[in-house]
Amino acid sequence: MEKDRPDGRSPNQLRPLACSHSVLHRAHGSATWAQGETKVLAAVYGPKAGTKKNENPEKASVEVIWKPNTGHIGQVDREYEMILKKTLESICIRTIYPNTTTSVIVQVVHDDGALLPCAINAACAALVDAGIPLKHLAVAICCSVTDSNCIILDPSKQEEEFSPHQATPTSLSLAHQYQFKPYSFSTKPFMAGPGRLSSLITEGGETLFFFLPWDFSF
Repeated sequence: MEKDRPDGRSPNQLRPLACSHSVLHRAHGSATWAQGETKVLAAVYGPKAGTKKNENPEKASVEVIWKPNTGHIGQVDREYEMILKKTLESICIRTIYPNTTTSVIVQVVHDDGALLPCAINAACAALVDAGIPLKHLAVAICCSVTDSNCIILDPSKQEEEFSPHQATPTSLSLAHQYQFKPYSFSTKPFMAGPGRLSSLITEGGETLFFFLPWDFSF
């Protein structure tokens, strides 16, 4: 039997969501995203002319700069930065403004678990606020598996520390269909049933989509 979690939530229950856009006046687009005590600020600048040497000048480039809340950027931060860059590149229409760079700066305000999904959601909201052409809208949600093999959504920092398995599936919305692309940082595969995992992720993804404050149509 699935038990309530330390904060009283059920396994499939997300923490309270909060999103604000146009919070920075000098950025072309900006947004904050919070899930419980985890909060991320994202700012978008561009597109501006030119790309880096290792980028394709025939397409628009997306630059991601990750800023931790304290200290210098670490290895895990670099991984998050890379994943966020790949995610944003996959949803942006990069053929409209070739040989340009759009910079996305992600500032971690507070990390109380599920940091990467919050960063993805904040960055996507900031892209929309900036008017960057998108072919999809991405929302992300984190899931963990407890020692008792129970799948939980949106784990807190405390739950992450005691969970041996974690993954962040990103769902892409296209014509109201959901496709999930998992980013897993687990050293071992999930032992939980894939049907239950898919069901919970779909339920959580739909909650995030319906929460978004804009009417997205693609």
